[in-house]
Amino acid sequence: MNPERFLYLTAFEKLAETRDRKLALNLLNEWSATSKKGKTLSAAAIMYLTKVVLPNLNGENTVHSKLERWIDELLFHPPEEPKDIPSFLKLFGSNYVETLSDRKMGGSTEVEIEEADWDAIVASAKKNNLGLHFCPLPIDGKERSERSGSRKLDRNVKRFSVLFADFDGGPKKKQEFLLLISLFPHPTMVVETKNGFHVYYFLEENMTEEEWRKTQKAIIKTFGSDPAIKSPAHLLRLPFSWHCKTDEKFFVQIHSFHWRRFKRQEVIEMFNVPKDEPPRNSRTFYLTTPFRGRRLRTPSVAGELAPGLRHPSLLEEAGRVYAGIDRSEAQNARDILHFWYERSCKPLKHGWQREVDSICDWIERHEWGSVVSTHHV
Repeated sequence: MNPERFLYLTAFEKLAETRDRKLALNLLNEWSATSKKGKTLSAAAIMYLTKVVLPNLNGENTVHSKLERWIDELLFHPPEEPKDIPSFLKLFGSNYVETLSDRKMGGSTEVEIEEADWDAIVASAKKNNLGLHFCPLPIDGKERSERSGSRKLDRNVKRFSVLFADFDGGPKKKQEFLLLISLFPHPTMVVETKNGFHVYYFLEENMTEEEWRKTQKAIIKTFGSDPAIKSPAHLLRLPFSWHCKTDEKFFVQIHSFHWRRFKRQEVIEMFNVPKDEPPRNSRTFYLTTPFRGRRLRTPSVAGELAPGLRHPSLLEEAGRVYAGIDRSEAQNARDILHFWYERSCKPLKHGWQREVDSICDWIERHEWGSVVSTHHV
């Protein structure tokens, strides 16, 4: 048992025996002062002391089963480090493994997990230079690829419970990777491959697919890890199997295991996941004008552009309308911009025509040395 966990549990036992409320409060205060942000072992101990030990000292009834899962896992039922493939897959809830040649291009073969003889499968894969790969996210859907017949499809992933990254730069860069990883809260698990590491962050609650994809991209940006690792059905090498790309085969294994589940908001802040921004509709929708020439982007509903977006949007559209035209088309460009502004920027402010004309004047002077079209005011 973890020494720190043993210390906490022994303290709980002594508290329950002595019914010393003052001692319990002192211990709570001490742990509160030293605990770090996040769901650490000490944080779990504080919560347990508050919800179970102190109420019992006061003669209150407390139902242990009401403890939050993360507290129960950290203090009483922490998952052990996987020692073989079945326990590893069980921890993830993973139900998809396949073999793929490490030496040549070729098709993949799904492994029947339920009846798998893993010792025989690993030995055969090593002999035939096959890599074993698994999907960290469960494949719950039943659809199959029309081309390959595989269940390994993004749309078959329904639970987004794990985040992961692939550090793959060769044996010489492994220490750099470990140093980089150490600058952040320790991941749940780090798996060592021949050329780097696979890093896993287990989540307390499932993300939506959109949240998961955005967070995966943020992890890649933060770590500079493999940019391909951002699809739900992506496969990674299975520990307790062999990397067989060269004759110097490497046994893939767990490098470190620190059981914890991360809060959704915790990883969003940790990797600086960008917040959703309202779409710039002027970049998306188009307005049909009675003038010849280019289409203009405009909000789907006239007048939707907020005051703070009007001037920069006008500059952008002016650049598009005037780009590459002959001076004989300048009047048409000016008319188009007036048409666009009148329908995109309601309620119209006083003097809006002068704002449009001043921009058109500047562009025409820059392009042709003088104003070549007629003002609207």
